[in-house]
Amino acid sequence: MPPQRWNISLSVDHDTMDGQHRSLFALSERLWTLADSSNCTQAEGEEAIGALVDYTHIHFAEEEALLRSIGFPRLDEQMEAHQSIFIAIDKMIEVLSGSGQRLVLKELSEFVTVWLVGHISNEDLIYGAFLRDQRQPSR
Repeated sequence: MPPQRWNISLSVDHDTMDGQHRSLFALSERLWTLADSSNCTQAEGEEAIGALVDYTHIHFAEEEALLRSIGFPRLDEQMEAHQSIFIAIDKMIEVLSGSGQRLVLKELSEFVTVWLVGHISNEDLIYGAFLRDQRQPSR
């Protein structure tokens, strides 16, 4: 079964961040699609993994800059969570590298999607609420 897709319940109520989250889900789904393809080349798999990792770096940098600019009080925790995904991805790729590309792509897709859902649901939605509170006019 393909990994979960972004849905409105994962919205942080910020167009740029929501768009980037959707893109991360799409990149993860691409890994899954390639894993199911009988004619996926090694180069395509490596490019897809690289695109996901590169875009994740970009997203995290932009998200952290946003959180810094609004004075989000849990920025350090958010940054630690962001670092954890790269450590986990590196370990997963290392462990699975001898298992064949299709397994690496599928497992990585599943892992990233589950991590994204958990991270957005448990951490990013908190900054979404913080953003909404900041938009409310003072009483």
